[in-house]
Amino acid sequence: MFKKDSDQEQAKRAAAIEKQAAKQAEADRKAAEKAEAAFRATPRGQARTAREEGAGFFEYIGSLAETKRTTMGVLSGGATASHQKRRFKTHTDVLSQIEDEGWKLDQAGYVYEPTGTVSRDKMFSSGQTATMNGRIVGIYLFRLDEHWTPPIQAEAEEIEQAELVAIEAPTQNPQPAQRFDTHTGEPLN
Repeated sequence: MFKKDSDQEQAKRAAAIEKQAAKQAEADRKAAEKAEAAFRATPRGQARTAREEGAGFFEYIGSLAETKRTTMGVLSGGATASHQKRRFKTHTDVLSQIEDEGWKLDQAGYVYEPTGTVSRDKMFSSGQTATMNGRIVGIYLFRLDEHWTPPIQAEAEEIEQAELVAIEAPTQNPQPAQRFDTHTGEPLN
């Protein structure tokens, strides 16, 4: 009687463990899909997708600098630099990542995109002031690099080439390393 109960309990435990493992596998699969979707939304992921789809060109557009009026600038009507907030960023890391996916930068252009204008009467003096908000946008066109090899393959080829050079190098009698006296620094014969 006890043996039958223990066999049933073991079967229940095994089923519970199997069910938990299936849940974990499903959760891992969903997490991997979510991570892949997040990667594909990045510029590097978009570049990889374009290459996989056989595109000959890839375009990346990103904001380089942005100017906005500060709250004090809005309230006072001031148009000086102290009443504006500027934000700058570079794209060198993004451009490098795109090139790592098998693209070569072909053309780059920059445009100013106005995002708004504020015009109002000056607060403590006569006249009006106007401030334009906007951003500078970089437009980068990449061409497919026909000679690109994926990094893992390129590393394997570099190792293979280094091994070939080591094999082909003439083996002459190398000179022994010169030895020196540790106290005086004088060469030993």
